[in-house]
Amino acid sequence: MKAKMTVIILTYNRAEMLNRAVDSVLAQSFQEYELLLINNGSTDNTSSICNAYAEKNNSVRVSTLPVNQGISAARNFALDQVRTEFCIFIDDDDFIEPDMLAHLYGMVQDFQADIAITGCVDEYPDGRIVPKYQYDERYILNREEGVSEFLKREKFHTSPGTKLFRYRLFDGIRFPKGVLIDDIHTIYKLFVAASRTVVQGMPDYHYCKHVGNATGFLSGSLLRPEVLEDYLNMQEERIAYISEKLPSLTEQTVYAKYSYLISMVERIEKGEAERCEAYLIRMKNTLRENADRFLQMKWVTERERRLMAQYVLHMAQYVLH
Repeated sequence: MKAKMTVIILTYNRAEMLNRAVDSVLAQSFQEYELLLINNGSTDNTSSICNAYAEKNNSVRVSTLPVNQGISAARNFALDQVRTEFCIFIDDDDFIEPDMLAHLYGMVQDFQADIAITGCVDEYPDGRIVPKYQYDERYILNREEGVSEFLKREKFHTSPGTKLFRYRLFDGIRFPKGVLIDDIHTIYKLFVAASRTVVQGMPDYHYCKHVGNATGFLSGSLLRPEVLEDYLNMQEERIAYISEKLPSLTEQTVYAKYSYLISMVERIEKGEAERCEAYLIRMKNTLRENADRFLQMKWVTERERRLMAQYVLHMAQYVLH
């Protein structure tokens, strides 16, 4: 049986969590996949776990990096080994529902899509389970609509786990080294390259938040300057990229930047950050200098107007249209 997709799991010193992720893939109702386990220089018994799976399952292949080279290098190492038409990244500390791959593959086939997206669940150590991006409706989006929805962040998660990608989208696109959060610099480029995206928010992917993982790191109580710097750099890169590839979405991409800035200003003002005072001044200056443009954009929300009035402009007339 020839594999239709490659499921990629990168792992580094996650011996205590890896089994759950791998077992959730092996339990899929859709079995026409190759599972590629990338051991990114683990120093615990992760290697033994990976090799044991490969010995028992013909669908599992293991590749090992001798030393940890960071997540971007590991993702690119994996992409260079993909031999199928589609691929998907699953985090080693998350897990997926048994019909997720069938759901995603069915959508790309039915609608000849380049990207298929499903919904997710956030799971917390205290037992809380929070549904995210879940709905029964199915949306078929052309290139411009797909990028627009990506910028809105209303219909789907922007990280890679909930998405099946046509592999050729990665032609000329790889994850950049030397950044803190690799996917924010890359995933939007795949949407720009995709002719059609299909979305249906089923509760398929489980993001398991904990101390030490990316989702916990990003949603933690304190915003850190290195995270903020990475996101601010990405915003500028994304504006330049989309302006060149899809000029019709330039203004919305600029709005997405301003929207992010005011949300971060609020977090810092509320004390949800550490060592970010210089960034606060910088972001407020940018928002103040571009207030008229931002507040006249069609996507701006009343909440953003109130935040601008409260933290940046200190003028009540900006609250209302």
